Amino acid sequence: MLVVMAVLASAAGGGVRAAPEVEVASALTRLAARHDFTVSGIEQARGRLGRLREGALERRLRHLLAGIDHVILRTADGRVQRVILPGGREPVTLAPPSPPAVLALRRKGAALVVVLTLESADGRPRPQPLLVDSGAGRTLLPASLCAELGLDLEGVAPVAIALGGAEVQALPGRLAAVRAGPRRVVEVEVGCVEGRALGGNALLGEDLLGRLGARLDRDGARLLLDPAPGD
Repeated sequence: MLVVMAVLASAAGGGVRAAPEVEVASALTRLAARHDFTVSGIEQARGRLGRLREGALERRLRHLLAGIDHVILRTADGRVQRVILPGGREPVTLAPPSPPAVLALRRKGAALVVVLTLESADGRPRPQPLLVDSGAGRTLLPASLCAELGLDLEGVAPVAIALGGAEVQALPGRLAAVRAGPRRVVEVEVGCVEGRALGGNALLGEDLLGRLGARLDRDGARLLLDPAPGD
């Protein structure tokens, strides 16, 4: 038994906080591979930009596909089984064209740590350990590290950022780029946190994980970077 939810472009919208823009077809392909559902008509989304938010899968899909007519088919137990973009021709084969890149993680107590390369405004690369599975929605750095990287925070007002079941106050900043293995993304938003709220750690947030196309393999202690256009 399938439950069908149809959403027309005219019904999309809402006054929620802006999330990072992503290419819809690529993001939808990654979600389908990660959550084991199929997609029909993905060509309707190629070249379109959308926003990938945190939360349950169906909520993330609705936000990603805002402005694009779509139908979500669910199983009787509520699991997303198929996404249809009307006007498409054939279901898309979602197997990745090449194996994902692998970044090994190390353990720090119960936490997992990955080393990424952070680039400051002058282009200087800095290898930096970041905790992976911290529950942070945004990538957070100690304020001292932000200062070392030369982030311009003068006159910036602090904002509240969710961290697990709590919130921390952070100054929004921007890195020139972040490199993870073969993948490099530019203009990366981070939060700079004063004091001891982070325990001296840098936290890799869901926002940057999404931009990197990264999946956490906790059992294998590794990050998998799904192939992206241009890789």
